[in-house]
Amino acid sequence: MIQVPDKHRNKRLKLALKKRCSRRSQFAFTLIEIVVVVSVLGILAMVSIPNYVKSRGSATKSTCLRNQTVMEHAVQEWAFMTGKSMNDAYLLTDPELLSYFMSSRLPECPSGGTYTPGGTTSEAPNCSVEDHEP
Repeated sequence: MIQVPDKHRNKRLKLALKKRCSRRSQFAFTLIEIVVVVSVLGILAMVSIPNYVKSRGSATKSTCLRNQTVMEHAVQEWAFMTGKSMNDAYLLTDPELLSYFMSSRLPECPSGGTYTPGGTTSEAPNCSVEDHEP
């Protein structure tokens, strides 16, 4: 048996394909729309990332300054309770002084600096990070 090609079959396939393609294009994004969205996201990132970095730096600095204030108050309370004068020297590693800190440990600088004692009990401890000065 010989099959005779249907004349209208090709036309029906083309029409069905055309309908399918037109339906798909209603839900797809154009290249221009995608470029606009990507460029807007790039601009938002360009504006927000420096502000995030700046706010994080100021947060670590304020945390370090707060730690120095807490240490200064602990040293002054320790000096008062042990009868030290304002001109006496102290060490931050003194076990008796460490008992005046929460959990008997020195606070840590969030930037990785180290705290050194002031010259006397009347002077606040200092951080080794240059920008963290009270």
